Amino acid sequence: MIKLFHVYKQYDTKLVLSDVTLLVEKGDICCIVGPNGAGKSTLLKLMFCQKKPDRGQILINNQNVTHMSQKAISAVRQRMGFVFEDYRLMLRKTVLQNVALALTIAGTPLKQGRQNIDRVLAALGLEHKKHDIASTLAAGEQQRVCIARAVVSDPLVLLADEPTGILDSAAAIEVFDLLRGMSMRGTTVVLATQNQDVADRFPQHRVMLNHGRVTEQ
Repeated sequence: MIKLFHVYKQYDTKLVLSDVTLLVEKGDICCIVGPNGAGKSTLLKLMFCQKKPDRGQILINNQNVTHMSQKAISAVRQRMGFVFEDYRLMLRKTVLQNVALALTIAGTPLKQGRQNIDRVLAALGLEHKKHDIASTLAAGEQQRVCIARAVVSDPLVLLADEPTGILDSAAAIEVFDLLRGMSMRGTTVVLATQNQDVADRFPQHRVMLNHGRVTEQ
């Protein structure tokens, strides 16, 4: 579960988020929709405890993370996954090594998590790329590796920034199916997109963000 109460975030003199209040229940899929510059990425980074709000409160799985120590935040983030818009892969490592990193962070032995890796790679059409070096992959494949890394540890919370941005329709559908499956197993999913077609896939909980303000939810 994720709760935000009257959250504000400012960079220098620019107000990026203004009075954002939001509740995402356990197992929900929340789609944050808005144009470039609306504040979507910043909102996800606050949820991921990568940045702190200037004002307001943020609760993740009933823990108030607003003023937590870095050590405590690290423990919270062990149970979270994040799909970065710019992928952030280890380009000199294999697909397997990139995905296995999430298991290491979560404290899951690789031997124990191997089945999860195989399942997730198969779901994303990457099983035949397991031993390929990340830098040799096409951009769409790198994006899917980023998604695999985020979901392989079965996180309690999954945050995804434009997770299907450059994927073709078939690959995007695989991702949507994966997200729905995780939601059904109890993972709280928040995805940010400017693509209305993506938003239409998840109509149950849609949040419109514009100029840093929630305009509809």
